[in-house]
Amino acid sequence: MVLGAVVWVPRLLRLAMGRREQVVATERLEPGQRLVLATIPQETREQRAALKRT
Repeated sequence: MVLGAVVWVPRLLRLAMGRREQVVATERLEPGQRLVLATIPQETREQRAALKRT
């Protein structure tokens, strides 16, 4: 039972917090190329509500 808690609690917490990894691209970089990562801003509650109304 303790082993189950050790395995499943972190997964359930990540699920509850909404943190999941997403693979957006898999490309091999050539020498001299750079990889730039940027986050996509989440919509606010008001923006989501406005989208539902349209």
